[in-house]
Amino acid sequence: MNIACISHYSPLYKNKSNAWMQDFYSSVDNFADIKNVYFFHISYEKQKEIEINKVELNKNTTDISIIIPRKYKILRKLNTFDKKFISIINKVVMGFLSQNKIEFDIIHVNTLYYAFFIDIFKSNSDTGRFFLHLHENNKLLNNILNKRKYSSINFIGKYDYVIRQTASEINVVKKYNNRILYLPNAFDDSNFHYAEKRADNEKITILSIGYLRNTKNYKLSLEVVKNIMNKGYDVNYNIIGSGPELKTLRKYAKKVGMDNIVTFHGYQNKEDIQKFFKNSDLLLNTSYFESFGNVFLEALKTGTPIVTCAKGGPEYIFKWASNNMYLGEHTETNIEKISEAVIKVVKVKQGIIDMRKVSQIVSHRFSSERFLNDLIDIGKNGEKNVNEWWKN
Repeated sequence: MNIACISHYSPLYKNKSNAWMQDFYSSVDNFADIKNVYFFHISYEKQKEIEINKVELNKNTTDISIIIPRKYKILRKLNTFDKKFISIINKVVMGFLSQNKIEFDIIHVNTLYYAFFIDIFKSNSDTGRFFLHLHENNKLLNNILNKRKYSSINFIGKYDYVIRQTASEINVVKKYNNRILYLPNAFDDSNFHYAEKRADNEKITILSIGYLRNTKNYKLSLEVVKNIMNKGYDVNYNIIGSGPELKTLRKYAKKVGMDNIVTFHGYQNKEDIQKFFKNSDLLLNTSYFESFGNVFLEALKTGTPIVTCAKGGPEYIFKWASNNMYLGEHTETNIEKISEAVIKVVKVKQGIIDMRKVSQIVSHRFSSERFLNDLIDIGKNGEKNVNEWWKN
């Protein structure tokens, strides 16, 4: 079985864009059925001509870089050029597939931006199973579809299935394709492990992780921590991540007198993030929306409870755990409510919460093996009962 995975991620260049794609395929070596996974992605460079580079990374993984002039990235945003862009890519990739005599059993497209790839692969082989996996958050998804960007609506209905992590605002997708599969994200837990927390009942250590942009609503996080301080608690707040909001957030923290308790650590690798989890009482997330949020799974794997007000993925993770496990608190987008949730989690953590059990169950349920098993099974046999995973 050959799988084509089309996204922004390149395992060769290990770029940060869509880097979580590697988590879905981290266990590919364990599947005898999978001969090779080909990672297709577009790279915009200064060069004048389009070319395709094929690099075999190991016996199971091949990187396919479609390198095109940088000007095309700008031009594609113009609706008048979109069809020409697609036509150029189609011609080049079809020629490559024909020349290399590669056929695919599963075509796994991971963004609306590349939805047009279905025509390329169907012309090469119509026997494969075609999946469009939409990771876009609700705001971006609505923006692309309502404004008819990238000709996406012309291709969605052609897919055998559309994969979405949750049912949040699913009707906007069903207008174009009602063959929906709900599959949660997979995460690679090889760099994360359960760790007993250090005993420190005097200070609350809070951790936030994510790209520093306005949709993550970090100002609210800072306001929450400030409110907890005003209630008389000793707090230490660590923020991991880089992004355009860094200077603004630093300036705000200083303005409200928090610069001595808030530390911005920038980008950190997973090994170091594990250490931060170990030394934190909880993960705080105040995003407006998360399409899923692998950081929640990473936190739970390490035994770190979470407090979030984000809509989307977190709501469904909490629904999934509601009958069996305490993960933390999902609360309203309100400074006082979030502050109360943080204090509650700290008190519960010191009491009966069994995060070791949570760590084990989360690791199994959201594994690469579980995702690939479902993908292969559906690819071979058609739809099975994988809907509404949060009720299982």
